[in-house]
Amino acid sequence: MDWILQRLGEINTTLEVPSDHFRGELLAERDGLIDQLGEFYLTATPRQHGAIRRFVKGNRRLIMAFEDRVTWHAYRIRTVEDIRHLCLGLAAASIIGEGLDFRDFFFALDHLARAASRVGIDPRPHFQEAANLAGKGRGRSFLRR
Repeated sequence: MDWILQRLGEINTTLEVPSDHFRGELLAERDGLIDQLGEFYLTATPRQHGAIRRFVKGNRRLIMAFEDRVTWHAYRIRTVEDIRHLCLGLAAASIIGEGLDFRDFFFALDHLARAASRVGIDPRPHFQEAANLAGKGRGRSFLRR
């Protein structure tokens, strides 16, 4: 987990400099690391959950990237076997709480739930599990819906 957080921090710092040099590769690596962190988060301890949330909290660029992953995973849910995308989208949502704007966060969660329902996955137990992993705050209540 530590190396993922360290690398996310490095990429985030690099992306703050306005340049197109290797930008696409850095964004792709960042997205992959967010997913790896999501996989870890799903089985992590409460203490590790807190460390991950604190790392992301207050970092606008990272919060936006995590929000984008929620929507990205929603678009990848095409069959019942795509449950991994539902879980990774919910892990990203759980990490960022309500994001920068609760309306965008709610929209992304709604998109994720509808995508899962459309293919026959009941999203409710997965949303409940993500709410249990989330820290205190509004994000947790949105995940409970």
